[in-house]
Amino acid sequence: IEILRSYRSAFKFAHERMILFSGYFLPGRLERKLMRQASSRGVDIRIVLAAESDAPFFRRATWFLYDFILRNNIRIYEYMPSNLHAKVATVDGKWCTVGSYNLNHLSDYGSVEMNVDVLDNDFTGQFEKILLRIIRNDCRQVTFEDYLRRKTVFLQLSGWLSYQMIRLLMRIM
Repeated sequence: IEILRSYRSAFKFAHERMILFSGYFLPGRLERKLMRQASSRGVDIRIVLAAESDAPFFRRATWFLYDFILRNNIRIYEYMPSNLHAKVATVDGKWCTVGSYNLNHLSDYGSVEMNVDVLDNDFTGQFEKILLRIIRNDCRQVTFEDYLRRKTVFLQLSGWLSYQMIRLLMRIM
């Protein structure tokens, strides 16, 4: 829960930019609300997700959220070289977190996770440059047009079903 609080604070207090890398991204309602509010304040949010996943069910549930993410002017990038297991974030070049926590409720309640938060401009600035280089060299951006082109009734239905099943499992846990 402490890591989730750290992410929530990051969304609340970001002024300029946020970069998130997450292998299994399925934020709850409050986190999505905070992301939407940050974006509406003008925060440039970039989320890097797996293009291919070792958990297709989870990937479909995440894909279901693309519509929300893109409609709120949050940029999505898909990491191309391999499966993505990174769990890192930076905010405004001042704060970063690195660890095992994925932004989803399974990490909150079903797993033992650990992150290290770093509040250091020099370290975070250098780390942010590395993440931006990875985005530039190893990722493809998913635009709203790309999303609409890929969106089919089957993908939408399977994404919604996956999303609902994962939410149900989280409540049971």
